[in-house]
Amino acid sequence: HFIAAVVKVRGASGRRWPPVIGCAYGLKRGAVKSSAAWQCLRRIEVKSVLPVSAEMGEERNQLVAELGESFCPAATWSTFCTSVSEIRQLEAKCAGLRLVIVRTTEEPAKDGDILSGPFRCLLVGRVPQEGGLRDFSGASPSPRRSKRLAVATACQDAAV
Repeated sequence: HFIAAVVKVRGASGRRWPPVIGCAYGLKRGAVKSSAAWQCLRRIEVKSVLPVSAEMGEERNQLVAELGESFCPAATWSTFCTSVSEIRQLEAKCAGLRLVIVRTTEEPAKDGDILSGPFRCLLVGRVPQEGGLRDFSGASPSPRRSKRLAVATACQDAAV
């Protein structure tokens, strides 16, 4: 038996994301269905954490080694790191932050975006504001090459 399992994921504000797919092959149909569903769920990280500045530095060093220095100017990378640290400070103030990273079936962009890939991130939470709590959300508007880049773009979207 060959089984393909599909999970549809919805981003912030009703944005549609490509599905998450898992495939399995085997002799027993029930075990194959279970394995395909397990593969789908393994591609969704519900309890992810924000990267620290050292991890963002490692990410940049790895990208520079793979793609060269010209892929992303230092000023652009600095905005990624600043937005992640702002969200980290909000996380320290309140416990209502949820971060989900999804590996979709999306192919890298063909328009020359070298940072594109299969990872997307959704960030939702509540922040204290004027004696109450305000909801906020952020999502990576386009798929990214790594989990950390997806988190950084979702943090940028939430900080706006």
